[in-house]
Amino acid sequence: MTGAALERLRKSYLETHDRSEPYAPEVPMPQTWPEDLQDRSRRNSIRLFENVGIAREDQEARAANWRNNFQFFNAPALAILCQDRTLTEWSIMDLGTFGGYLMLSAEQHGIQSVPAFSSVAYPKLLRAELDIPEHLLIRTGILLGYAEEDHPYNRHVSEREPLEHLVHFKQ
Repeated sequence: MTGAALERLRKSYLETHDRSEPYAPEVPMPQTWPEDLQDRSRRNSIRLFENVGIAREDQEARAANWRNNFQFFNAPALAILCQDRTLTEWSIMDLGTFGGYLMLSAEQHGIQSVPAFSSVAYPKLLRAELDIPEHLLIRTGILLGYAEEDHPYNRHVSEREPLEHLVHFKQ
């Protein structure tokens, strides 16, 4: 989605977010996270806020920063990935592979991308704007555009778990 349709969606998302309406993604969010993932996420958030110059106690700046999510970071394009509701959870692997290849293909063409929870936070708005039928489950969204290389967000590198902690090889 691009152009006028994306601008309408951006406007309706911002209005909905600004009214503090609860997020209602069709894929449930985890209620708890494993401690190591939560710790790493917290460390990454602290570093990101430091990089963009937002003090931890500055709630107003943090709220304004969060609001950027619902403007889709001004990306000029948004891809919404859906899955037929009759498929099993196994199909999420196919959709994830497709999403990854979409992002790699975009990069090959000089277009940057980022998966974004915020893009599917209000599925009723998506369905209305894109005429997404009810038999499709809205899974995720991918923002597409051209990164501002000098923006602090784009200089932030998230902490990653070492590969040897994630993949085990046995001979």
